[in-house]
Amino acid sequence: MKAGDARRKPTVIHRLLVMLLTLFLFGVLACTLISRAEYCAYKHGDNPAWIRQNVPLLLFTAGLSFAVSVRIYRLGAGMSRTGRKYVTGNILYLSLAVQVLYILLLPANQFADQSIVNRIAQDLINGNYRAFQKGGYLYQYPNNIGISLVLSWVYRLFPQSMLVPKFLNAISSTITTYLIMRIYEESNPGRRNRSYGILLFSGFFLPMILLNNLVYNDIFATTFFTAAIYWAIRFSKTGKWGHLLWSAVYISLGHFLRHLGPIFLIAVALFLVLKRANLPKILVFVGLTALLAWLPLQLINGWLLNEQKIKEPLGKNAIPIHMWIHMGMNEEKFGYWDDGKSYNIYQREGFQNRQRSIQIYSERIREKLKGERLLKTAEVYLTKNLWLWSEGTFQAEYYGIGSWGYLYPTFATGFFEKDTIVRDWVRWLMHAANFLMLILVLYGLVSTLREKKSYPLILPAIVLLGFIGFYTLWEIKPRYIYPTYPCLLLMSYYGLSRLVSRYLKNTGPSEDPVFEREEQLFAGDA
Repeated sequence: MKAGDARRKPTVIHRLLVMLLTLFLFGVLACTLISRAEYCAYKHGDNPAWIRQNVPLLLFTAGLSFAVSVRIYRLGAGMSRTGRKYVTGNILYLSLAVQVLYILLLPANQFADQSIVNRIAQDLINGNYRAFQKGGYLYQYPNNIGISLVLSWVYRLFPQSMLVPKFLNAISSTITTYLIMRIYEESNPGRRNRSYGILLFSGFFLPMILLNNLVYNDIFATTFFTAAIYWAIRFSKTGKWGHLLWSAVYISLGHFLRHLGPIFLIAVALFLVLKRANLPKILVFVGLTALLAWLPLQLINGWLLNEQKIKEPLGKNAIPIHMWIHMGMNEEKFGYWDDGKSYNIYQREGFQNRQRSIQIYSERIREKLKGERLLKTAEVYLTKNLWLWSEGTFQAEYYGIGSWGYLYPTFATGFFEKDTIVRDWVRWLMHAANFLMLILVLYGLVSTLREKKSYPLILPAIVLLGFIGFYTLWEIKPRYIYPTYPCLLLMSYYGLSRLVSRYLKNTGPSEDPVFEREEQLFAGDA
């Protein structure tokens, strides 16, 4: 992007994307005031639930959270007088210390898929490749090969303790925290040394701290995808090919762990189009990223076949994506895990044959898109979106506090095992905080629309729209949208800064005068 492009008015596509996200958030917030989306395993089992919303308490908690947020914002602004390395380093170290302490106090046991991939990782160290063979877990779910191999490498290098990958999660989350601050600075020119507030918010984000107990692919993948966003924004400012190459590498690394690469690839490509980047570079970026994402499975397949560990290539008879799309249409749980009903089609009717299973799934999907069933499917898609984005906890209480015991007892484990009231309040605080975050995101979006300005965090906004579109069709769980938390934090902090700048100018130390001048200078960024 040329330097002069920064003053151009936003394109029609840019404004349309902002408007779409604005309308979506209006719907989610309105729904939150009517009914509360809840995931609570000890109350509802492994099921999504709608319960009565306590509107007065929600507004009170969100209001209190807003007051705290303003104080944190002011605290971050006041830190601008101190050395950058000193402030950044101390916040990151303190954040990491809190995360590690939490892991040590509440070392939750692994269960379900996380337990399976950890067992496979240890089996691989012992030369056991049954998981790759017909009927094995990775034979059916090759999307989890990446995390299984990563954990296997971790257990080869470090002691085979479940605490090790949890500590690596904490390091990864700390890197994500730093990347969030850098993205905010790059998206808002001139903010260097004046964005410590976002560092405080992201470094002590409660779901992030809790979910470090999840030994699975979510934490590492989130870091890689966040890095991809950062380097794409850097490229839009510098035009240096190396920056775009790094974005491609990080998307492919994130995809290796969790197959969400297409969302970020499409988002970055669209972002570069909006930034009027060189078209050949965009095409090369798309092709290179697709190649890098495709290559690992081919190399793994080649090695396993050459060593005669498997008799047929991985993926040949894996569960087709149609299963998750079919599951995402189920009416009983509006797109949540359907207790194995969709999986049993692959097992009992498709006989673990991919092509046969695709035919069965496709036929049943078509049936749900005909006549009156189409309206019911549309209702499912609407309901699942409202539930997913208003629930607000990322299932952090379920996975992070521990639901299936602990690695060892501490005073904290005994407290949480016996007291569900505290768990209820933890979930409530995250739910209310999510409500506030969405309000702040909405305020930032509406402000730019009203002023006919460019939205500076358009790439995170596109990523968010990508997740909304993807999980409209896919099976849902609150944990699945965890990689969006950096985008939500960035966009809500921008909304907070705009709100403070407009209404709370005289409440203490502020970034606002500088912010206002920057807004005028860079208002036309496309």
